[in-house]
Amino acid sequence: MKALEIVKNVLNQILYQDVEFQHALRQAFKDHPEDKEHSSLVSAIVGCELRHHHLFQRIVSDLGNDYTDEQKCLLYASLANNLFLKRIEHDEMIDYVRQAFNEEQMIIIDKLLAFQDSPRELIPESIPVESYEYLSLRFNTPEWLVKMWQKHFGRGVTYKLMKKNNKPQLQSCRVNTLATSTKEVLDDNPEFREAPLADMVIYQGKAPIRKNTFFQSFDVFLLKMGHKELMDKVCLNNVTEAFLYSAEDNSVIREFFLKYQKTIGLNLGVPNVDERLDISKIIRYNQLTNVNFFGAEPTAMKAAISRPQDLVIVHPRSSDFDLIRAYPDYLLHFKRESIDELVAKQKETLENCATFVGDDGILVYLVSTINRKEGHSLIMDFLDRHRDFTLLEEKQRFPFDALDTALFYAIMKRKVEALPSE
Repeated sequence: MKALEIVKNVLNQILYQDVEFQHALRQAFKDHPEDKEHSSLVSAIVGCELRHHHLFQRIVSDLGNDYTDEQKCLLYASLANNLFLKRIEHDEMIDYVRQAFNEEQMIIIDKLLAFQDSPRELIPESIPVESYEYLSLRFNTPEWLVKMWQKHFGRGVTYKLMKKNNKPQLQSCRVNTLATSTKEVLDDNPEFREAPLADMVIYQGKAPIRKNTFFQSFDVFLLKMGHKELMDKVCLNNVTEAFLYSAEDNSVIREFFLKYQKTIGLNLGVPNVDERLDISKIIRYNQLTNVNFFGAEPTAMKAAISRPQDLVIVHPRSSDFDLIRAYPDYLLHFKRESIDELVAKQKETLENCATFVGDDGILVYLVSTINRKEGHSLIMDFLDRHRDFTLLEEKQRFPFDALDTALFYAIMKRKVEALPSE
C-alpha cells in the first residue's frame, strides 16, 4: 500500500531523525506530489501513532525481537490503525505487514494485530496502576515529566492535566473590534461559537481556520483565552507608555497593539529575527506610528528605551508545554536538559526588563507552560533579590480550566521608598 509506505517513511524521520511532524509530512508530498491523494490517511495514521507512541513503543519492545527501525515504524502504524483509526481493513493491513517479516515473527505479530479490546489492556499487568510508568504509557507522556508535574502540582492535578492533553486544543480567536464585532462574527458565520471572555470566539469549523473568510480578512486572529484574560487585567487606561518583550507567540503582540492602538507610546522588543518581518508588516498595516520596535537580546536593550515605563510585560521563551495538544510529537523533540538553560535565560530577561519599570509601575511575567521552576520558583527568587517589587497576583492556569490555556503569570508593582528628609 502506497499510503503505508509513506507513513513508514514519515514516522522514521520523526522518531529516528528528529524531524518535526509537520515538516516531515509536508516534505513527503512536496517530493512526490502525485501521492497527494493519500495525505489525509497518512496524516491521520502518523498523528494517531504519535499520540500513543509511548504505549506502542513498549508493546513492540516487549515482543522481544530485534526489529529494524523500518519494521518498528510499520508495527506502530499498524497498531494505530487497528486499535484506534480502523481506516484500513484488518486483512489488508496484515497482508502488507506480512511482506516485512518472516514466518516466525508473524506468529506473534498476528496475535498482536488481532487484539480488539481496550488499548489500556495492553499495558503490562506487572506495572502498578499508581506508578509513573503506568501513567506515562496511558497518557503518552515521558516518565520524567509525569514525575515532575506530580512533584510540583500533586497527583490529582497531574492526572487531570495529562487527560486533557490527550484532547484537541480549542481554537480561540480574538475579534478585531476595530473592524467588526463579536455579534457580527457569530451571526454571519456558524463556524464560530461564543467564548467565556468578551471579544473572543471559538472556531469549530472542519476546514483549517486559515481558509475562513473572517480569519483571512483579519477580522479575527488566534489568541489563547488565558492570554486575553491577563492582558485585560494589566493593559489599563492609566498607562502612558508601555513595553512588551516577547520571545513567543505573536498573538500577544497583536493583542498589545489592539489594546492600546495609537493612544500611548509602545515599545516592543523581539529577539527572534525570523519574527521581525511579520511584526513589521502588522505595524505598517495598522499604521502604528507610535511603536518603537526593536530587535534585541535581553542584555542589549538599554539604548532602545529612553525612559521609565508604566507597564512592562515580559514574555520570554519557555518550555511551552501548552503546545503538547497542538503538536503530537512535541514531547518527542523536547529535550529535558533544556529546562535549566531556559530558566537561566528567563531570569536574565526578567532582570533586564525590570530595570525599565518606573515608580509605581507594573511588571508582568508570563510563560505558556506548566513548570514551577519557570513560574512560581523563579518569581520568588526574583522578589527575594528585588525588595522594591511586591507581588500583586500570580496564577498557574491549566488546560483543563475553562480558559483552555497552560499559562503562568505574575503581576508585580514597583514601589521605591522615598528618602527620609533631613
